[in-house]
Amino acid sequence: MKTNISTLAAGFCLLALIVSCTDLGTESQVSNFNMDDFPYEIGTRWTYSVSDNLKSSTVVVTVAGKIDGAAVWIWQINDGYSVKTAYCSASGDTMTISYSEGEYIPTTYVFPLQAGERWPIPEGGNSTVVRVGSATVPAGNFPSCFQIIESSGAYSWLVPHVGIVKMTQLETQSGRPSTWELMSYDVP
Repeated sequence: MKTNISTLAAGFCLLALIVSCTDLGTESQVSNFNMDDFPYEIGTRWTYSVSDNLKSSTVVVTVAGKIDGAAVWIWQINDGYSVKTAYCSASGDTMTISYSEGEYIPTTYVFPLQAGERWPIPEGGNSTVVRVGSATVPAGNFPSCFQIIESSGAYSWLVPHVGIVKMTQLETQSGRPSTWELMSYDVP
């Protein structure tokens, strides 16, 4: 009888350990990310912590509108000092984010995203989905995160139905790398 109680107690402890190490409130990992899984809705808002080797700031990116008759969404990027504009366009299986100020090199994604997928980018070189795994940023832990690297050395981490949760890129004007990490998001 003592052995059965010990076995039962050990089993209960193991079960408690497994449950405590599993986040039951998050989605399970997915293997691909379709273009429809990217949040384009007007009013979508992402708040990022942005840092480079000189400064840190908070940047709010909002889907502010859509160009009539085209699959182009207008993003406003507010760093607290100025509001800049970016355009997110979709054509076929390709999404491109370009910046009106030329501050960053445009970013191109070809969907569906899957580990190992590679595509050429207009500026030369290519982008590759290097892995699907978890990423932790101030907004939380995301188990289904698609990590992409460009031949330029820029990285981005995308999560279905959330968007870009982290990215590192080179600022074209200053030449400094910057890191963006998602602090919060609101997808209507």
